[in-house]
Amino acid sequence: MAKATEFHWQALAADVHRRTGFASYGLDPVSILALLNTIIPAVVGWVQQCKKVKDEDVQPTVAAMYARNPAGTRARLARQCKAERLKQGREFCQNMRLNAKQRREAMKDFNLDDDDADSMAEAMLQECFSQTPEQFARFCGGA
Repeated sequence: MAKATEFHWQALAADVHRRTGFASYGLDPVSILALLNTIIPAVVGWVQQCKKVKDEDVQPTVAAMYARNPAGTRARLARQCKAERLKQGREFCQNMRLNAKQRREAMKDFNLDDDDADSMAEAMLQECFSQTPEQFARFCGGA
């Protein structure tokens, strides 16, 4: 097995030499693994840190979205409410192991009509604006 791997790397080095003119290329498999094990976690950590939303930034962001386009923000939130309710219905049906007919009947209870979703979205937005930023961030985190 070691000879096959050594042959592979020698063939790769010869190919690099043929294409570039360099006799050696300086990165062996151990170096590549070391780079991957040190650089990739750091990059992933940096990306996750950039994506984190600070608690004090949640409410102003929602307020800015609402100020820019109140109807669009309300409609987006209403769509998310409907989608979340349907997701809950699917999970319920899966957990209860309902057959197709029972599933159709059960899903009727989980469908939100447009008026219900709009009123729910409006209530959530009013809740957003009536609380402190820290309370609202906890509210969003628990949802």
